[in-house]
Amino acid sequence: MKIGFIFSSDKHQGGVHNFSESILLNKPDDYEIVIIKYNSVKLDTIFYENYNVIELKKNNKLFSKIIRGIIFFLNLNIEKKIYKNNPQLKEIDLYYAPTSSTFPHIYLKKPFCFTLHDLQHKYLPKNFTLKERLTRNLIFKRLIKKATKIHCESKKVHEDINTFYKVSKNKIIIYPLPSLIDHKLKSTFRESLVKKNKLKFNQDYIFYPAKYWLHKNHLLLVIKAQEIFSKYNLKMCFTGGDEIDKTKLIELIEKHNASKYISVTGYVDNDELKILYFNSYIVCIPSLYESISIPVLEGFLFKKLVIASNIKGVCDQFLDKRFLFNPKSEKSFMNVLEFATSNNFDKERILKTNFDFAKKMQNQGKLFLKTMSKECIN
Repeated sequence: MKIGFIFSSDKHQGGVHNFSESILLNKPDDYEIVIIKYNSVKLDTIFYENYNVIELKKNNKLFSKIIRGIIFFLNLNIEKKIYKNNPQLKEIDLYYAPTSSTFPHIYLKKPFCFTLHDLQHKYLPKNFTLKERLTRNLIFKRLIKKATKIHCESKKVHEDINTFYKVSKNKIIIYPLPSLIDHKLKSTFRESLVKKNKLKFNQDYIFYPAKYWLHKNHLLLVIKAQEIFSKYNLKMCFTGGDEIDKTKLIELIEKHNASKYISVTGYVDNDELKILYFNSYIVCIPSLYESISIPVLEGFLFKKLVIASNIKGVCDQFLDKRFLFNPKSEKSFMNVLEFATSNNFDKERILKTNFDFAKKMQNQGKLFLKTMSKECIN
């Protein structure tokens, strides 16, 4: 079985990139994976060393974008041209896209599966421009129609796909994919990050690893940063995204006079991310919308107390609902933080229960490619 893995995300795209890497690094030994990427997507050396990588040339000039848009909109048959330019693609048995990317698989007469992470634009339309909403709808409809199988990570997304796109349930694979990050550390010293100016303080902090998007709800933590520091002597650390995301987040923090309480790292590599998890006091996920929260499971794996939004897609990850809060309520958030910093529960039992849950999901996640391919081929 030769699977063509469409790697279309840059490392600054946060969770989607980590999601893609995790699947590749935990592939079944008896499956041959060929990575298919655009020339603009950067991969770590480890992937070139362990995989056959096919690089597709993509011209991002305006005229080329218009031509690609016309081809997609009119659903033109360009299979022969694709194979002429990339003959090695003929050897692929099955394509898998961990995002809603469309090229080349949507134009080929080969089975393919893609992951539909969420339908956020249906619930939080104000977070998207009209163009973005129309584009997402068009791409999702075309992919859903042509895909052999659609993969989603939670019952909520499964229900959303059925509600908005009227898809046969037999076409959808529900398979939660947790972080497959290795929770073992090369170093545990946060001082190393302070020296590299990745972390601007050396004291206890609340950790929120998330790229700056509106639905990630950084605002809740920013607004309460000064009060939390005064009451609990806890600062905050935010990670994720590129320099543009980092700048926007810093501007939000400065607007609320919270700069001395919050460190913004921007993108960090896996080793740095693990150090930040290990040294955090609490992991907090205040999102307004998620299909599943990878940072929740990563916090569990690093045996940290995790508090999070009581929303679909996240609440199912918590066996103990006392650590969930209303992300739109400052009072609810502060009440849960107060509880989490108290000694009114068996902390060791909670940490062990959460770790066991995340580890079980991690082990299941390693079987995803095998499960998905059997569903598509049978």
